[in-house]
Amino acid sequence: MSLDLETQLLECLNNSSMDSTDFLITNTVLKNKTIIADLSIDDLAELCHVSPPTISRFCKKMSCENFLVFKKNMLTVGNHINYSLYHMEKHSYKKLETQPENFLISYAQQIAETLIESAESIDLLQMDTLIAEINRTENVYFFGRSTSLSMLEMIQTNLLNSGKIIYYGSSISQQHAQAANLASSDLAIVISCFGNFVNFSSDIISKLSKSKAKLILITQNYHLSGSNLFDSVIYLSKKNNIETGNYSMQLGIEYLVRRYSALYS
Repeated sequence: MSLDLETQLLECLNNSSMDSTDFLITNTVLKNKTIIADLSIDDLAELCHVSPPTISRFCKKMSCENFLVFKKNMLTVGNHINYSLYHMEKHSYKKLETQPENFLISYAQQIAETLIESAESIDLLQMDTLIAEINRTENVYFFGRSTSLSMLEMIQTNLLNSGKIIYYGSSISQQHAQAANLASSDLAIVISCFGNFVNFSSDIISKLSKSKAKLILITQNYHLSGSNLFDSVIYLSKKNNIETGNYSMQLGIEYLVRRYSALYS
């Protein structure tokens, strides 16, 4: 499964040089996404101050066969239902609009209950086994997308303070390269809060599963499909409480790095 257009555009925006043609086109397209459907390829080329063939090449780079396909796929970019985007029930989103104080108190209570449930659900022996494996494995690679990337940065920084270097790719292309070059002695760990990495990065997952490296998944989604692809799965919750976001994952990752420090610093 290839990456959706929105993900590719945001990756280009975040990882391209600001003076590059790709950045210029991406930035222009996103700023004018509401009118892209009404533009011809010549119109967009003029808007971006590039040639029509450059726009065609950009579309193909974004996994679109041609400009017409690109325009069609642009209709879904930044066009989410708000309560769905924020992992909220419709009634909760309505409360946020009309009763913000009540929403905030209710949300805080849900978070507290979620954190307690997660603390009771984490298999501490399994976590210690993973931590020991990270400590003794020379090359440890982490994989994730979206909100998980900030957690990977935190893992890298904290483990470095304990004398351990881990690797992760901040872009999809970097993670592709790492997944394709794993050795049998390496350890590969996927961080996926809701399972989006497993569902939307199946090409990377395929490379990981074909490698001979040990493959571990850390997730807060207890009902995640595709977990059979991994040698081991660490669940940070036994309840898939979508509305409380990634707090279970944050708790589990914070515990992992602090426990590693306590055991191996």
